[in-house]
Amino acid sequence: MRQILALVALAGLGLLAGPPAEAQRGSWSRLDIPELGSTIDLYVPRGAVISAAAAASEGAGAVVFLHATGREPESYRGTLGEAAESLDVVLLLPRATTPFGWGFEDDLALIESSLALVSSIVPLDPVKIAIAGHGEGAGYAYLLAYVSDLELSAVLTLGAPFLPISELFAPERPAPVRMIYGAEDPLYRSDGGRLREQWSTLGIDWQVDVLPDFGHSTWPQETILEGFRFLVERSTLPPDRRCSTSRTALCVGEGRFRAEVTFTGVHDRPGRGKVIADGTPDSGIFWFFDSDNWEVMVKVLDGCAVNDHFWVFAAASTDVDYRLTVTDQITGRVVQYAHERGSPARAVADVEAFGVCDPAP
Repeated sequence: MRQILALVALAGLGLLAGPPAEAQRGSWSRLDIPELGSTIDLYVPRGAVISAAAAASEGAGAVVFLHATGREPESYRGTLGEAAESLDVVLLLPRATTPFGWGFEDDLALIESSLALVSSIVPLDPVKIAIAGHGEGAGYAYLLAYVSDLELSAVLTLGAPFLPISELFAPERPAPVRMIYGAEDPLYRSDGGRLREQWSTLGIDWQVDVLPDFGHSTWPQETILEGFRFLVERSTLPPDRRCSTSRTALCVGEGRFRAEVTFTGVHDRPGRGKVIADGTPDSGIFWFFDSDNWEVMVKVLDGCAVNDHFWVFAAASTDVDYRLTVTDQITGRVVQYAHERGSPARAVADVEAFGVCDPAP
């Protein structure tokens, strides 16, 4: 399971400093990912919280939208930007790493790098990351949601083709999917029914909108808005947020808290800390470059009997940029700690990290 963590902050080990100046509300910007030969079109709504305070609380929700083969990300800006602004959600439009569409070469790394880069600009809530797409991008979007270890809260597809899935990566928590087709779209007639059958067989919650008099590439604005509303509402439902340890997510504090680490590696490429398998209910260790070279130890302790808080402790044996994110799976509160490259990492001893000992059911 890959949670979306922020990249490196230009601060010492502690709560983050403010975000870079290029995070402009209510406007589009283009970010480069030169190591993958790609770009991201980014929209930050006017209501998005991009202050340092957001790093110590719940971050923004986000939607990653994958374009159809042969279309440019900017061609979707008007329609999707309006929906993102209306629902106060950050919108990312990455460009596929090849002109042949999605699913080639480094496209999975591109999605991860895009989210990590944007998280360094706009604090994102790791449990409110949804994915959407059009055409071939829609097919790759649901593949990422169901057969990769990216953790995505919901899926929206526009004119999706059928791609077979025989087994879910995480069958205990499949993201719901909403499909939108024009009634005149040939893919609706050939693939729509097969997808509905597939989702039902896999136990996935699905919905479908079929629009009379529309084809493959145009939709009413209100339909796009409703589709984005589906993504936002499914991302903010109060789910059972008990943690499940995975390759990049560590469950601590008896399973109530999720810890993840993002770092900057060779050639400034973002990476994700991997979990050492043998942890304890309250603590665990991450490695960055080699499984035999351990980097960051994290633990969350129940200090409620002492000061009505859960405590976060961490120690690292690295001098690279990294950021540690700990999420309360019940309340959704997020705390983050960052270390700047080039100096020994200082220890974290935050005895006031989480102040909700007995959340309401």
